[in-house]
Amino acid sequence: MRTLFIRYKVRASFKHMFLCLTMVWFVTLSGCSLIKPVEIKPVEIKPVEKACPVFVEKACPVCIEKVCPEPAKRSKASALTARGELNLPVIGEVEYVTVDPSNIKFEARIDTGAKSSSLHVEDVQLIEREGKPYARFSLFNKKTNKMLTLERPLIRKVLIKQTSGEVERRLVVKLWLTLGKSKDEVDVTLSDRTGFEFPLLIGRNLLTDRAIVDVRLRHTLRN
Repeated sequence: MRTLFIRYKVRASFKHMFLCLTMVWFVTLSGCSLIKPVEIKPVEIKPVEKACPVFVEKACPVCIEKVCPEPAKRSKASALTARGELNLPVIGEVEYVTVDPSNIKFEARIDTGAKSSSLHVEDVQLIEREGKPYARFSLFNKKTNKMLTLERPLIRKVLIKQTSGEVERRLVVKLWLTLGKSKDEVDVTLSDRTGFEFPLLIGRNLLTDRAIVDVRLRHTLRN
């Protein structure tokens, strides 16, 4: 009897479960038919149009050409008055210089870049007089068209490097040089200036504190 009761109870449980599942399935189908589906419209994404950059044209700067005024032309007379604080005479790049003791006048190149003066001579010899060294040399006098031989005490010897690379030994003596109103005894290098335009070169040892050189001028002095 008890076994029949248990079987009846199990069958009733299965029927109740089946009924519940049937109701759930019906409600689900009914809900799907009653709820309207929401229509999702696609959103159109428009591309953002980029604005082109605006280029502002810059005006080129206007260059004003400056015209330098032409330097005032100095006359020979005005150049001779520019004597500076020491009131020195103004001389040109070429002047006449008298060499003593020979009293021969040479046309000389005035060179402020040269430290010492040099003179073209011939037949240079180193001799001895009373146990002292002397230099014997010859100068050409254009007025008499003759060679004049002089002897002067030797001051020193110098070595001069030529443009060819050769080293030449030269003798230095003291001579009196007259430039305008100025007469001074200075060291003069005895050299061969055959390839130069002027036989005499006047350097700073005669020019310092004695004259102002204007290379635009020539033959400004009288001596």
